Amino acid sequence: MTESTNKRTRNNMEEEGVGGEDRISRLPEPIIHHILTLLPTKCAFSTTILSKGWNNLWITSVPVDVIPKSVEKLCNVKLLKLSDSVFEKLELAGVLSASFPTFNNLNTLEVSFIKTRLVKPLFTFLQFSPNLESLVFSGVCGDKINEDAFTLDVVPHCLLMNLKSIKFQYFKGQLKELDLVQLFLQNARVLQTVIIEISSDHFVNSDKKKHMCD
Repeated sequence: MTESTNKRTRNNMEEEGVGGEDRISRLPEPIIHHILTLLPTKCAFSTTILSKGWNNLWITSVPVDVIPKSVEKLCNVKLLKLSDSVFEKLELAGVLSASFPTFNNLNTLEVSFIKTRLVKPLFTFLQFSPNLESLVFSGVCGDKINEDAFTLDVVPHCLLMNLKSIKFQYFKGQLKELDLVQLFLQNARVLQTVIIEISSDHFVNSDKKKHMCD
């Protein structure tokens, strides 16, 4: 086989994703979360060797009854990426209590998607992240909730002392999204930066409404 033939073979393999780019990691995180839920816990955990971006995604596949032990393995991380399904499982498992491990080293928390009815368990989780400085929301869903969901019984320590930056991505300007922003503005005492990235769907829908009115 000539050198030119070998080169073409390598190029074809890379184009097909064999030994080339990691196409799975390019999938949206909700799809990756779903894939992990189909795997046994040990297999899901082993995916952390595939990519740094997968380090903390595996927890979404963990059964409720083994969550406490699984969380302990993550309590020393500086960056944590979670979906709202994690907060839902933590709430169902009833583990957000005084015995829950404290994430003292956690500096940045990225929430890939959050339903507003899960705001309460989110803020309960923040109570165990005292040194958190940066919080990122990649989407907020304004589902039906009780009015007290945006009322804090206890303001997390990180909001009082350390949280400096909040970023909202794919923001659509829905009422519950605005309520969540307001909740942080009212309680984050040392907040320095709030970034709101408007979803492109917002402009598309606005243009459609404008054309309909015209």
